[in-house]
Amino acid sequence: MNSLAKDVGERIRELRTNRGWLQSELAEKIGITNQMISNWERSYTKIIDAQDVAKLASVFEVSTDYILLGITPTQKIQEALADDTELLEFFNDLTTREELQILFKQVKPLKKETIKRIIKYIKIVEDEESNE
Repeated sequence: MNSLAKDVGERIRELRTNRGWLQSELAEKIGITNQMISNWERSYTKIIDAQDVAKLASVFEVSTDYILLGITPTQKIQEALADDTELLEFFNDLTTREELQILFKQVKPLKKETIKRIIKYIKIVEDEESNE
């Protein structure tokens, strides 16, 4: 199942189990009860406090967009570049480069045009370096 089809609880469970953590370990890391983690994961509690979402994102090293919506930073950037095929192709090539992976771990809540400008700047630098 892809991450967009999952609900918040399923993403929390997946992130927790991928790290090999028990519910009690995650609860301790973010300062809540085991029962609350259980309730989230079983979708008994649909509403999660914004501070808890921020703590989960920090502990799991993902964006709050991923916790809440299943949207990764890469997907967010691709969406912003959807109307510019050249930039989208350039970005998709960048994401395969191991030395640049850190650039795409987090995307602050930026406007699509700002994301587009940033990728254009990276392309300009890449083009200049390849011409040297």
